[in-house]
Parts: sequence; structure tokens; C-alpha cells
Amino acid sequence: MKQSRHIVHIAASAAFMLSGLGFGLLNDRRAEAVMSPPSSASLSMFSDVGGTWQNAIDLPQLYISPQNLLMWLLLFALWAVVALDAVGQMLDPADPDPDSSPVWAPLVATLVLGAIWPWLYRDLPLLSALVAIGALAAALFAATQARRRQRPAISFLAGWTTGVVTAAMAGLVGSMFGLSIGEAAIMAILPGAALGIAVQAQIGPSIGFPAAMIWGFCGLAVTTMGTNPIIALAAIAGISAMAIVLIHAAS
Repeated sequence: MKQSRHIVHIAASAAFMLSGLGFGLLNDRRAEAVMSPPSSASLSMFSDVGGTWQNAIDLPQLYISPQNLLMWLLLFALWAVVALDAVGQMLDPADPDPDSSPVWAPLVATLVLGAIWPWLYRDLPLLSALVAIGALAAALFAATQARRRQRPAISFLAGWTTGVVTAAMAGLVGSMFGLSIGEAAIMAILPGAALGIAVQAQIGPSIGFPAAMIWGFCGLAVTTMGTNPIIALAAIAGISAMAIVLIHAAS
């Protein structure tokens, strides 16, 4: 049983990394709506009664289909720490008995659900939203359970998941209710930062969570500074909030 759990963890990590790499490289529709000036962006979400995603507010695309080197580096850093954690747990597990580990199940759930939902959100946005929320809940639970277990990869994964899932939810809600891209970005970044502050109190002295969120917000600011300054300003506000959390966690 112990060995099988390690194999499942490694397989889930590989699926998460390969899915993310495939989506980032093969996705044929990048974040045109986010990258374009607000006046030219289409905010229509549903093209028919079936609810297919068309010209929605693609905030999560900035995370999962990067537009610049900074966001690609964030993805590579994420995949690296996920892979190192999986291999490290096989060689030197933080929990000698994986069957009693409170981290294994939510971590594997995060990786599996995180590999699935990006491929669904265009054609099945509501189902994708449910899967993404499940991934976020599992990531946050895993991060709280990994407190003081010397596994920074889990908090880093939770921070990245918080950023991308709140962006996806804000894009979905914004498209449904006809919000501007700037308003949707504020819905993603500021509540995401508030959630991050609350979660960090439960995670404890781990800098992985705020570091991942700050890195993501920096990428958003750099990507949109020239074309959509409202998003960039919201990202800077999020960076400021999470920087305070990072300093507190580091101290």
C-alpha cells in the first residue's frame, strides 16, 4: 500500500505537469480578450443555450497559457517543485506511514483536478468551474495539513491554484453578468489576495503560498501594463497585500 501511494502521487504529478505543458503549448486561443484594450473586448459568454464558452474573459489564460517569460518561469517553477516533492516523498517521506498521512489524498486530488479543469472551461464552463473549485479546496486543505511538515511545494501549489482558480471564477462571473475585463480582474485579484491572507494564517510560517501569488500577480501586471492598465493596477494592489503576508511568514 505504501509503495502504491507513492506511485499514484508520482503519476498524478506527471499528469498535472504534462497537462499544463500541453495546454500551454497547444492552446490555439490565447488571452486575446485580456490582452486587447477594454473597448475592443467581447464579453459574451454563451454562444447558444448549450453554454459553450466563446470570447469569455480569459483571465486564467494568463496563468495557464502564458504570454511572457515571467509566467512561463512560474509554471516551470511550479512543475519543478511538484516533481521534486513527489520524488522526495518516495525517497524520504515526511510521513513514514502514507496511510495515515493527512496530506496525500488532498494533494493527489489537487493535481488530478488541476490537470482536468483547464481543458473543460471553454466548452463546459460550469462543469469546469466545479472541478476548479474542487481543486482549490483540495489545495488549500493540503496546504493546511502540511503545516510544519517541511513540504514547501504544497503551499506553493496552493498559492498558484488560488491565483488561477480565482481568475477563472472571476472571468466566468464577469462574462455571465456583463462586467468589464477590469472589473473581472478586480474580482479575481483582490478577493484572491484576501483569501490568501486568511489561508496563510492557517498554513503558518511558509513563504511558498504568498510567493506563488506574488509571482502570478507580477506576471499579470507585466502582461497587461501596456494594454489593460486596470488589470495591472489591481495586480499591483494584490502584490502589495501579499508582500505583507510574505514578510510576516518569513519572519
